[in-house]
Amino acid sequence: MRYHRREPSMHRGEWSLDTALLLISVLGIGYTAILTALLCNLPPHAAVLTPIALVLWVIFGIAMHRWGISFARTSYALAILGVTLSLFMSTSILDTSYDGQVYHILAISSIKEGWNPLYHSAFPLSIWIEHYAKAPWLLAAFFYAYWPSIEVGKATNVICWLASFFAAFGALARIFRNRSLFVLGLLGAVMAANPVVVAELFTYYNDGLLGSLMLVYIAALAHYAKTFERKSLILASVTLLLLLNIKFTAIVYAGLITFIFVVYLTFANRFKSVIVTLTLGLTFMAGVIGFGYNPYVTNTVHKGHPFYPLAGSGKIDIISANQPADFAGKGTLEKMVLSLTRKTGNPIQPLQSEPRDLFTLDLDEIKTEFRHMDQDTRIGGFGPFMFWIALGSIALGFLLLAYDWRLALGAALAVAALSATVFINPESWWARYVPQFWLIPVVIALCGYVARHKVPKWAALLLLTLIGCNALGSNYRLVHMQVKNSQQLKAQLDALPVRLQIHREGEGFASVPLRLREQGIAFTYAQNELSCKHPDQIKFSIVRYCD
Repeated sequence: MRYHRREPSMHRGEWSLDTALLLISVLGIGYTAILTALLCNLPPHAAVLTPIALVLWVIFGIAMHRWGISFARTSYALAILGVTLSLFMSTSILDTSYDGQVYHILAISSIKEGWNPLYHSAFPLSIWIEHYAKAPWLLAAFFYAYWPSIEVGKATNVICWLASFFAAFGALARIFRNRSLFVLGLLGAVMAANPVVVAELFTYYNDGLLGSLMLVYIAALAHYAKTFERKSLILASVTLLLLLNIKFTAIVYAGLITFIFVVYLTFANRFKSVIVTLTLGLTFMAGVIGFGYNPYVTNTVHKGHPFYPLAGSGKIDIISANQPADFAGKGTLEKMVLSLTRKTGNPIQPLQSEPRDLFTLDLDEIKTEFRHMDQDTRIGGFGPFMFWIALGSIALGFLLLAYDWRLALGAALAVAALSATVFINPESWWARYVPQFWLIPVVIALCGYVARHKVPKWAALLLLTLIGCNALGSNYRLVHMQVKNSQQLKAQLDALPVRLQIHREGEGFASVPLRLREQGIAFTYAQNELSCKHPDQIKFSIVRYCD
């Protein structure tokens, strides 16, 4: 008989965690490579980045071998496929969002064209580019060095989204060994199907990127708590390094999750807690002071606060004008309740949020609310069913308490940890600011699913069905919107004449001249007004043009 040799140290679902680690490592090495080039004051071009990245991959491979870490063969194929699909999807679907086209693309193209934020932190064209965290832009510039399309940098979002599913599924498969892999796969998919993440998947917004990395980080820590494997701790460390440099709020969220995990581990395994504290503590310092030199150190030195311009002397209020009029003066919890109980939409000053009949099911109204979802959805940003999902989660919590108080206690601790990261943000009513809120009802439903009694188990399945319907409706609308908008803009660009005169305000909508160059369209800038009487407008921008 012929026997097939099994790979060493491979457990059920281990290939999934391996895939997540490889995907995140692609980003970690790309981020380190472009920072190394900038530190050496070298241009971020393919000829410079390639040897640096190859050396980093060799170091990574040697480290994995020395630490006795092996990867499932399947994971290599999945990681390569995932990166390839991410590049293809990101370049096929154009970013039609406002922030993405106005300042994110400007930052990415400026880095490629020679702006070095490590030596010349000042950026007169945009206060946000000068002072915000730069990992998403640097990663986009890394991909942009190899692919002649400004859209390619959005691959970072898709790679992290895929990694979040693989990390969640890998952790669930290892923690709940006696449960159906199919059901656990569905749970992992529901966790990754965060409407905030999907809304920004093909844009340069970074809130969804934060949400995906938060899920990867939490899953890696949960896997380590169960197995104490180096692999999951490495995944957590690389993810943390990226996470800290996505947004200012990520430092607070990641810091809270790390602190709570270390406290838990201190009671569970004191020796391992020391290892984790040292590993994640050093990663935290390296991420903020080293990799995050710009903006955290430069902001502190020049402006007196690492989170300037959102904090410190001379901070800028970006919320008052961006919230509904009826939210003014209300507290954090009150605004969160309003956001969950009002109609899904995007009202800002002076408009008010619209009341909803909470206990009447109107399918036409629900379809309308789904259609109101986009990257900036302020009210009901997690989908129109989120109010009922929240009520169902509370009800399931009481059922768990009645039928399995030990499991209920575990669920309460997990929910408390996640809730701390949500409500520490005073503007948690805006879904894109707290994408991790999506995980709270899923965690409660997961605890109900693994309960020993049928009542909480069936209630959990009902809640998961509702969460799944909300995710499907939201995700379909959000992906369809991004694809449709992209197709409209592509059709317009393809039909443009080969020579144009354009007018734009300052450096706004940096995407337009870049896309025109990529299309091979020659253009000149109008200094004041365009020469034709009836100029047309580039879709999803305020840029006007004449033939």
